Amino acid sequence: MSDGRTPLTITLERLDGLLGELGLARDEVLDLDELAYRTGVHPPDLTALLERREVADEDVGERARKRFKFLYETRRTDSGELYAQDFIAREIGVSRGWISALLHQGKEPNIRHAERLERFFDVPSGFLVAPARQALDRELRPILENLISRLPVTGGPLAAVAAKHGVRHYALRQKIDQLPPQQISLLSAIVDTMLKEDGGTTDG
Repeated sequence: MSDGRTPLTITLERLDGLLGELGLARDEVLDLDELAYRTGVHPPDLTALLERREVADEDVGERARKRFKFLYETRRTDSGELYAQDFIAREIGVSRGWISALLHQGKEPNIRHAERLERFFDVPSGFLVAPARQALDRELRPILENLISRLPVTGGPLAAVAAKHGVRHYALRQKIDQLPPQQISLLSAIVDTMLKEDGGTTDG
């Protein structure tokens, strides 16, 4: 990005802005252990990234191998047991020895096998290979959406229409607050018309 801000930097700026509006602290909405579980990134690295500090990057193959080992050690069957290596191997179409080499001998998965492992463990696409910054940004975005949904609706009729249809970004609503009443009425009518023509509805 031309101004040097990364997607994660922008997400963190939005997070802090929303927390300020809601009167919350980061530790009230961010669980470091949960973020580690959902990203495969070590908590010290997550802390550094949340503080806008850099962390060392890894070769993508090594990253994928470590993330697989993390999944193997942290995910459980319905009965609470580790997945058997034989079962994993059978499900993704490789040998048990291949799984063992991945866990213990430094073997690295190729893209096709990485995708199969992600589907097996039911994690987001790219979980095994995403850089730490990208993985954290991915998991912060649903938290942002949850915070946005908790904001009070302000700004009159247009903001109410926008909120009703899921447009709740706090910066947008602040802009709406500054519009003259005539523009609010006009834009509200336009939004309703466009949604109806698109097959949507403006009913609650």
